[in-house]
Amino acid sequence: MGRGSPRPSSFEIERLRLIRRLRHRSGRDSTDLFFAEGARFLIQAAEHAASIHTLVVSRKLLCSNTARHVVWRLRGAGTPTLLVPPKTFHGLSRDQRPSGIGLVIRQPWTRLTEIDPRIGTIWLLLRGVRSPGNLGTLLRSLAAVGGSGVVLLGNRVDPFDPSVVRATMGALFGLRIVRTTDEAFLRFKAVHSCVVIGASPGAQRDYTKVRWGPGSFIFLGEERQGLSPRDISLCGSMVRIPVAAWVDSLNLGVAGSLLMYEAFRGRRDSGVE
Repeated sequence: MGRGSPRPSSFEIERLRLIRRLRHRSGRDSTDLFFAEGARFLIQAAEHAASIHTLVVSRKLLCSNTARHVVWRLRGAGTPTLLVPPKTFHGLSRDQRPSGIGLVIRQPWTRLTEIDPRIGTIWLLLRGVRSPGNLGTLLRSLAAVGGSGVVLLGNRVDPFDPSVVRATMGALFGLRIVRTTDEAFLRFKAVHSCVVIGASPGAQRDYTKVRWGPGSFIFLGEERQGLSPRDISLCGSMVRIPVAAWVDSLNLGVAGSLLMYEAFRGRRDSGVE
């Protein structure tokens, strides 16, 4: 702090410490919060009525008039707001050119029993994803095809990792996110007659030969190991994406996106939107 600068309030100190904690999964898990930055995330969060815990604003850095209007509206509605100088915002930001707007947001978890798998073009089923960029790409593609959400088996996948959130480009707010166990999902699958379609390079069936009906889940395996025998036992059928003979596999984000768009195309061509 420079000479003559006001001392930060207890509110400012507490919120800045919180945001730094959210860089780590332990902090996100213990608070059920995550941090996102950028005008796009602000606008998407407001449009989807996300539960915003705190706005973080640097007026000198915030150039988007649309974002300024949203900030003004949210502050007027009582959203707690932390006003910080550019230097402080730079210390919080992961962007090379910080936008001047950040959000602490409550993680929008949904219970498995609260979802209807027949809504939307497709659902995604995941147990593990190594690359945050791949996970962000999958969630962004899922939103683009009108998919309803993602079901995560176990605790390995963190959809609120800062790198994942950034890669979604705001698509995260339009999806339902569920975490559950294998046992609970098996019961859910039986009750709703869900179709689980797994993807594997060794499968015999071409991915374009599938009939994608309501309640379909695409199950994707982790990048290196793919679907385990345990995972395959959850699937009703297995499909592959053909590639040239000298290519052994596709990037997970690319493969998942191809499958989701095929499901979207199939339902659209059959008159189901």
